[in-house]
Amino acid sequence: APRGSGVLGVCVESFRREDCTVTAAVEIVDVSKSFGDVAALEQINLHARDNEFVSLLGASGCGKSTLLRIAAGFEHPSCGQVFIHGEDVTSLPPHPRPTNLVFQRGALFPHMNVFDNIGYSLKLRGWPKPRITERVTEMLTLARLEGLGQRNAAELSGGQMQRVVLARALAAERNRRPAFTVCARVVAGTQSRRT
Repeated sequence: APRGSGVLGVCVESFRREDCTVTAAVEIVDVSKSFGDVAALEQINLHARDNEFVSLLGASGCGKSTLLRIAAGFEHPSCGQVFIHGEDVTSLPPHPRPTNLVFQRGALFPHMNVFDNIGYSLKLRGWPKPRITERVTEMLTLARLEGLGQRNAAELSGGQMQRVVLARALAAERNRRPAFTVCARVVAGTQSRRT
């Protein structure tokens, strides 16, 4: 659990998937962040092992998003370090880090169907069409969106849209699968609701 301010809680659940073959380890070491006189984070420590699902819990304004932005490289800590696979990435910008960031309201391309939305970054990276088809099909299954590949974004429910955004983030590779995916409340609309 994090030390310091005590306002940010961390919940770690074991998360196992058969297709997780890459060892991912993220370490946050004594990270603090201040905005002027306001301390958003104070000496936060976190170690996420391979195949763990980590949730940051806390009240609005306690520093959850700030910590995620620091981990992904969009914000620099006032002090402390961030390690991915044992490499200090604290001063690296987001693009060379093996990370994905999925925002609460991830935008889909409205002129593309689900399949093309998921495969867009793969196409930009020059993947051959058969490999894109294979990877997108895998992501459709993982996100439980089988049969929706040809559906337009406007025809999806909110939860389905969020699963497409998450599938798109997970589909992208940089010579290997991402070390971790940072999700800012992306699963809020994916839960089934009871009436």
